[in-house]
Amino acid sequence: MKRTMKRVLSICLTLILVVGTAAFAFAASVGQVKSVSVASRTASSVKLQWKAVSDADGYCVEVYNAKKKTWGADGYTTALEYTDKDLAAGTAYTYRVKAFTVSNGQRSYGEASKSVETFTLPATVSNVRVVSSSAKSVKLKWATAKGATSYVIYQSASEKKGYKKVAETKETSYTIKYTYSPGVLYFKIKSIAKVGDKTKAGEVSSSVKVNLKPGAVGSISAAQSTNSTVTLTWSACTGAYGYRVLRKDAGTNKQYVLAGTTTKTTYKVKYAAAPGTAYFKVQAVSKYKGKVNVSAASGSLKMKFKPEKVSALTLKKAGPTSLTLAWNAADGASNYQLYMRNSETRQYEQIADVKKTAYTVTGLQPATAYRFAIKAVAAYEGNVQITGYSPGLEVSTVFGS
Repeated sequence: MKRTMKRVLSICLTLILVVGTAAFAFAASVGQVKSVSVASRTASSVKLQWKAVSDADGYCVEVYNAKKKTWGADGYTTALEYTDKDLAAGTAYTYRVKAFTVSNGQRSYGEASKSVETFTLPATVSNVRVVSSSAKSVKLKWATAKGATSYVIYQSASEKKGYKKVAETKETSYTIKYTYSPGVLYFKIKSIAKVGDKTKAGEVSSSVKVNLKPGAVGSISAAQSTNSTVTLTWSACTGAYGYRVLRKDAGTNKQYVLAGTTTKTTYKVKYAAAPGTAYFKVQAVSKYKGKVNVSAASGSLKMKFKPEKVSALTLKKAGPTSLTLAWNAADGASNYQLYMRNSETRQYEQIADVKKTAYTVTGLQPATAYRFAIKAVAAYEGNVQITGYSPGLEVSTVFGS
């Protein structure tokens, strides 16, 4: 009887050992998952992928709990990829994958893959806006992005392309300053998440536009003027590196044209001849990375330029049949009209049109008195102005033949 019992026990023990060995062999027959990697990530999800394991019926994705220092199943799949959803933005996660087979409703697992450390992207920056601006600065502000440890600010002169990094900050506002007004600019902001020694950026925000123009010239005045020049002056404008001086000459029916440019707050406009009524305006100009930005024009300054009247007509040389006359140059004059009084009508009659300040009258009678006068003329681009007569000069030719 005892011998029979021993035999039964021996058979049972053998069966247990055989079954156990078979189960162990079955579990060990599932290979280890290889090449687990992150296929993609967002602010709230991580997608993993890996290579197939021969004879596997499925895969278990495990996530590591850093506080408890334990691994726990996150999900099961028969595919070669898995997306973990509803995650916190800018947060680190560690995964590993096990292959398994199923027998009689029971899963048997192979060796776990090497762990993969990753983290979600920070949330996309939203509500980017300009809270204040001046001719040389702009202050941007935006909403806090979950998971972000810092923010990178990009700017471009084009809404669609050319964005370059201008600053990085841990705050949710930033003021950018410029030497001169940059004109129209667009800004975008990208959230950055840094976990350990790794850094990832979120999606870039939508753009916000700002136009930073130099301050407009308030008013201009004439510091000094002559019959053919005027020195204009005005106050400096914030954000400007220079100024454009514009002029319009009423007598020529022209629109405003460029008279000149300067980096100072004063400019002298010169005319070849007195233009008559003229108007002036000034624009502030800035230059940023080769692009010129011009402010609105100032109010206009009206000026009247008339040629100077000849004040002195003199005899330079007298001959029997000729008289050489000379006179002072009149500021703003382009030429002169010389007149001689008719002895019968006693009225002045023009005898010459002269550009110089001297003229010899010929064909005269010897030992005869003559009276002369002169007018200054300003002929400027079709606009002609003529002064009154100079003081008259009465002189005589000499006796002789």
